[in-house]
Amino acid sequence: GEANPTWCSVSFGILLCLKCSGKHRGLGVHVSFVRSLDMDSFTDKQVQIMKAGGNEQCNTYLQKEGNLERTTPAKVKYDNPVAEFYKLKLKARAEGRPEPTELPTKATNAKSSSSASKQVARGQISFANTSPAPSQLYCYMSAYKFIIWPAGPVVVDQLATKHPISLIMGLAGMAATAAMGAVSGGTTSGKVCRGISAFLAGMMGVVQPCRMGQKFRSHRLEAFKSSVNDYTKRCHEGRAKRNLGYEVLFPPNVSIGDTVDKALIFYPGLLVDHMAYAKILGDLSDHGILVLLVNAEPSRLASEVATVDHLQRLRHEISTLMGITVKEWVVGGHSLGGMAAAALFSQRNFPSDVSRLVQWAIPGESSDLTKSSSLKSVLRISGSRDGVAKPLDLGGAHTRSKFPPKSEILFETIVGGNHAGFGHYGPQNFPVRDCDREGITLDQQQEKVVKVTAHYLLGGKKQQ
Repeated sequence: GEANPTWCSVSFGILLCLKCSGKHRGLGVHVSFVRSLDMDSFTDKQVQIMKAGGNEQCNTYLQKEGNLERTTPAKVKYDNPVAEFYKLKLKARAEGRPEPTELPTKATNAKSSSSASKQVARGQISFANTSPAPSQLYCYMSAYKFIIWPAGPVVVDQLATKHPISLIMGLAGMAATAAMGAVSGGTTSGKVCRGISAFLAGMMGVVQPCRMGQKFRSHRLEAFKSSVNDYTKRCHEGRAKRNLGYEVLFPPNVSIGDTVDKALIFYPGLLVDHMAYAKILGDLSDHGILVLLVNAEPSRLASEVATVDHLQRLRHEISTLMGITVKEWVVGGHSLGGMAAAALFSQRNFPSDVSRLVQWAIPGESSDLTKSSSLKSVLRISGSRDGVAKPLDLGGAHTRSKFPPKSEILFETIVGGNHAGFGHYGPQNFPVRDCDREGITLDQQQEKVVKVTAHYLLGGKKQQ
């Protein structure tokens, strides 16, 4: 093998080079559980297995007991009764138990079927998002940041677009209140004005963030089991991998060390468990697109994790540590995640080779991207029954004014689709109540979303 391997198979207690790690992942986690020495964490049991194992020891055993040479194809060498028996002996050795003398018989397997089913269930649960809700204080702090951005600009943007008089009156009222609050002296009118100012400041600066912070803790949206189960299946098939802070969904016949044409970094919606998008993004990966699903725990606010440094770290880990060559990177997200992805284009040092943006059901405009030198094209998909994100002036002058003059903006409306239908979660009642889908099922909505998104990413354009 190569010098300085950075991967390993915990199942066999061996180190792997980049190329071999891709072959082992293709065997499925039930045969070989592959981990990155640089990106993944290890349990105490896994560490003990690695200490008890070794490449030379494994190769010697397989050659002696099964006539399996070093050059034997991975599928033949590691997916057979001899290799299975070696894994059992290695596990027993690591746990300090007597090593088995033979493989369990079918009768033994039958007697332990209930125990095995429980182990399968535990294996499935392990891919669920088990992160606990953050403390109330943490939620309060998140609410303050959320009100400043992106909620603040969206509210102002909506008022400026639909209710400019209300915005002017509100700003004038705040200015007048501040001016009256500055009245000096101990006159009754001065005290009243300062009292009003203090009350309004308290409402805006304390009460509202506290109320929102409580909702940030109580309105967290969990993923449906159907999405978690689909992701679990993909992991067992070598089609998905959990890295620190994000999930990787591989296209068919693509693994570590390969090349892909397109890769999408996707940010989840407000307070939504990122695993709720594992099913729909897994379906998108079936079209040949590598997908990185970002984990926004513990706050579940994509705006807190979507930075240029974060984006570059993900790209580095995929290209350097996993050895996957990506010809084009695209960023995107759902709802708040789509807004956070857009805001990346306005940040300093944003990579110039990222030029396309995918937005699912965004609630409004929060970033001025007119000065972005890299943004060339945007796809926006919305649902006609979306009660949370009601797009403003789709395709009109106001939307166009937020993007670079020569950029392309493509729109698609899923008739009957709602906000939660872009993931596997719901119902959604915060910040406002979502509408029910009408004349369309969840699967049908997501099938259309995947079809439009894949067509866009792979080079097609929506007919205007």
